[in-house]
Amino acid sequence: MWLFALALLGQSLGISGYLLDAQAPDAVLVLPTGRYEVALGPGCEFLEGDANVEVLFGSSGSAVLIQSDQRCPALVGDLVDETPCAQNADGNCDVAAEIDQ
Repeated sequence: MWLFALALLGQSLGISGYLLDAQAPDAVLVLPTGRYEVALGPGCEFLEGDANVEVLFGSSGSAVLIQSDQRCPALVGDLVDETPCAQNADGNCDVAAEIDQ
């Protein structure tokens, strides 16, 4: 099931996550809860390759991906793998920690 990602900042709580192969058709959003299908919306070209993002979830379960103050609406799909994100020394999801494994 795809959810259209549109979140209002006042109703959101951001968590760290990262994208694997951001512009690929089979891109994956990696969060502490696992790995999810994701399709980026228009205007998300600033997300390239493997990228750390902040994920803002709205009250309806929708999401917006943020990197360097740029926002990306996305379609977040099903959980495809329960493996949680790799974390840095601060306990945040960090794509560099995934690559170093």
